[in-house]
Amino acid sequence: MGIIFTNKELSTGSIACGGSFSITLTLTAEPNFIDDPDNPGTEIPVAGATNIVVSDIVNPCFRITGLSSPTRGTATLSNSNNVVWTIDSLAETATETATLEFTVQHIGPCSGTVEVNESSSYDDAEGGTATFPSPTITVDCGINFCEGRCAEPVDLTAPGCTDSIEFDAGDICIEGFGRIVRVSAVLREVCPGRRVALAVILNEVDDEGNELGRGMKVLTVPAFTGEVCRDVNINCVTFVIPELPDNPLPPCADRTYRARFIANYIDTDFTPCCPDEA
Repeated sequence: MGIIFTNKELSTGSIACGGSFSITLTLTAEPNFIDDPDNPGTEIPVAGATNIVVSDIVNPCFRITGLSSPTRGTATLSNSNNVVWTIDSLAETATETATLEFTVQHIGPCSGTVEVNESSSYDDAEGGTATFPSPTITVDCGINFCEGRCAEPVDLTAPGCTDSIEFDAGDICIEGFGRIVRVSAVLREVCPGRRVALAVILNEVDDEGNELGRGMKVLTVPAFTGEVCRDVNINCVTFVIPELPDNPLPPCADRTYRARFIANYIDTDFTPCCPDEA
């Protein structure tokens, strides 16, 4: 019969940026049967698969950091991305299952839903075939940095055992017909240990396509620790846009805005080569 079942299973469905998880490979085989030369008309079992070689290559965004002994055969690393599993024979007299477990760490810039393996292959002396599934894992490389500030709330208390309460918030006046614009963005693949200076420039576009300045904010995005680059989510960059004389639109009309972003590292290991002053 040969190989009848293969599987590749992850220890978890999601990790943080730079996190680790384990992969378990499974092979199940049934023996083959041949005529018994000593007893014509009867069959005897022989190994379902021999000289098995499984090569599993993980995505370059990961590296193999640990390798356990398989339940059958031996496993070696040809490099940090490739494990090779060899088995002399499997299912010699009855159905048999062999497993191999190894540990993988995220090291690359990829994030979101990522396919763990680049490729997997199987070979044996009998010419059998086996296909392993290709699981995916969710890698969370986001760091939230919120620049905006929230308005101070007004507290009210509901006494115990009451179904309803009345609360007088006082006079609330409409101070203007402007807008509050909140801008969010993602800084891609920011290096660890380095602060980022970010400028957000907001303009309004009038009916003739002209841009009217509405605001600019320059932020310092804090550095984070770690070994790999990560995406940094910039949330709640808030602009207050009142009704201005240079925009003749009536109150509550549609308004169009245009945002631009400029970002650069603040911290650097660059040292200028300047001659000593005389």
